[in-house]
Amino acid sequence: MCASKRQHEDEWLEVPIFIHGVSPEMKPTSHRGEYSDLLKAVNAGLKERGKPKLTKPIRIEWGRKYPGAKGMDQYLSQVERILNAGVLESMGIGNYSGIFGVYKPIRELLFFGVADLMYYVSTDGKETLRGHVFRRIANQIITLAQQSNRLSVTFFTHSAGSLIAHDLLYYLFGKKYKKGELEESKVKGILKYARRKSKEDTSATLLRVRRLYTFGSPISLLSIRAHSLINKLRNRQPLDTEEIGLRQADGLSNPRWVNFWDKDDLLAAPVSFLYDNSTGVIEDRPVNAGIVLPSAHTEYWHSLEMANYIADTF
Repeated sequence: MCASKRQHEDEWLEVPIFIHGVSPEMKPTSHRGEYSDLLKAVNAGLKERGKPKLTKPIRIEWGRKYPGAKGMDQYLSQVERILNAGVLESMGIGNYSGIFGVYKPIRELLFFGVADLMYYVSTDGKETLRGHVFRRIANQIITLAQQSNRLSVTFFTHSAGSLIAHDLLYYLFGKKYKKGELEESKVKGILKYARRKSKEDTSATLLRVRRLYTFGSPISLLSIRAHSLINKLRNRQPLDTEEIGLRQADGLSNPRWVNFWDKDDLLAAPVSFLYDNSTGVIEDRPVNAGIVLPSAHTEYWHSLEMANYIADTF
């Protein structure tokens, strides 16, 4: 990297953002440990490659009670336990678990994992979680903006967290979004910051997306949740990566979006075929996170294979 380009890169404050996804545990706890494990492994890989480590992470929590929780989503895990207990009692343990207990982990993934996805794609759930997560990120980005005039964000998102991040990026960088959606002042503030131009280079924004890392992502499986997407898909119209902030004008190398999937993770799928990926902005990367469900869906956070590839591509 030439000196002028290195100087330009040094102007950016790199901010990693972690958003967890479905939590198939009956009583989910903080995801801080998972975030820390992945960040530690990625930083070790960056150090080996002579790259600066990542600091100042933004850690998002949702779907359970935790200090400071306010939205209705905090009751999600509690209600999932109530529903599962009711079904178990009504069916009986033998019918619930099936022969040799093979149905038990699948049913628990449905009640404590897939239910999280269903909540997010519902009208109430989408509004609640978008408001909660978007505001949380907006608050911290606006605070960090006081330290640097240029913010460079990288998302590390699992499962439903990848949907939330994808929606946020489209809201920030897309050409069209629903008028009046998320008009809360601080979210509007981050929108203005994302679209504000540099005085020195009017082609550059002051908030860029450096990388998007998704793992265990159901984005492809849930791409029919909006009529606009259905119309694009049926007419074979690829989506535009520029509308989720992966802009050529940033001058960053590809891939900008690496989507990790495990063949044994039935909730995960490739995404690159949904977009115009002629320049290689997106890479679908298979990894071995776990052997069977649910570990194949939850163990990405601890995958050294994934962490090392993140360090390679960052």
